[in-house]
Amino acid sequence: MTNEEKKSYKSSKKRRKQAVIAAETGRIVPIDSGRKKAVLIGGIAFLFLVAAISAVGGYYVYSDSHTESEKEAKTQNKMLLRVVNRSNPLDSSYTPVLTEAAGVRVCEDIADDLGEMLEAAAKSGIELKCISGYISYEEQDALYSAKLEEIKKLSDLSEVRAQSEAAKLVPRAGENEAQTGLLVDFDTNDERAETFLKRDCVKYGFVRRYTEEKEDITGIKSSRSLYRYVSKEHAVKMRSFGMCLEEYADYLSVQSADNK
Repeated sequence: MTNEEKKSYKSSKKRRKQAVIAAETGRIVPIDSGRKKAVLIGGIAFLFLVAAISAVGGYYVYSDSHTESEKEAKTQNKMLLRVVNRSNPLDSSYTPVLTEAAGVRVCEDIADDLGEMLEAAAKSGIELKCISGYISYEEQDALYSAKLEEIKKLSDLSEVRAQSEAAKLVPRAGENEAQTGLLVDFDTNDERAETFLKRDCVKYGFVRRYTEEKEDITGIKSSRSLYRYVSKEHAVKMRSFGMCLEEYADYLSVQSADNK
């Protein structure tokens, strides 16, 4: 059989097969091998295109998610140095992400360092107790109202003066840093506990929030037991500079403006 005869036979065989399939399914299958290859290549190309689109879409979903996470982190970092007082109150709806540590509720950002500080104190034979942490807007409002009534009963001050004196001892709702979950009230009746806090608090990101020498700046009576978390880096700097949070926040603001 010649080559031409062989080709003709193969072609005839393919057509017979095509006819059988068409009769059984009603579908005509092309016999052109070149076309088959084109279809195959086109299918593969299509699959690659779908995969590429999926990958790009996945990237943007990840990118958006990653961006949101960065935004949340930046927001939390800003809160670490947020001054809360009469001039800079918090909204009644503000609530940090809370967790429980040492028997009190605190912002989750401080839990690890707080635990580390309590553990270090325990290794030194000191039981460092936490009295309170996070206080909600509503809880603070009740505390302030109770203090105001107490002052009014024990003095003949005017309503305005009584309110002013009460606010120095118990901030009004929205004006208390305990609402951030970053302020912790420690039991300092134990002299060793108080000494430990004064000496080592900055190692764990805490600073004594209200001191005697800064009362004119903070507007709050000094407290031996209230410590504010600001992160280890900033706590060390604040002690080195001898600044309270109000002064340090102003300092950072000036630094930021100078660097622009």
